[in-house]
Amino acid sequence: MVKEPATLVEPLRKAGASSVTFHIESEMPEGGVPAMIKMVRDAGMGVGIVIKPDTPVDVVFPYVSFPANPLNTHFLFRSIHSPSRAHS
Repeated sequence: MVKEPATLVEPLRKAGASSVTFHIESEMPEGGVPAMIKMVRDAGMGVGIVIKPDTPVDVVFPYVSFPANPLNTHFLFRSIHSPSRAHS
C-alpha cells in the first residue's frame, strides 16, 4: 500500500500509466477521496479503489457512482498481505 498515492499521480502519468488504483485507507490529499479521484481523472487516467480486508465494503459505495468523477470500473479488490509470504 502506498502511504500518499497523490504524490505518485504525476510520475505515473509521465511514465505512461493508464490508470491508478489506490487504497482508500491511504493518506488522501486535501479534499479526501473525491479530490484523489479528481486528481487522477484530471491527469487523464482511469481510477479505482482498493480496500483492506478489515475495511467495511460500504466505505466505497459513495464513489461507485460518484457523479462528478466516477470510478473507472465497478471492480473492487480486497487485498490481503501475508507477512509469512513476504519473506519467502
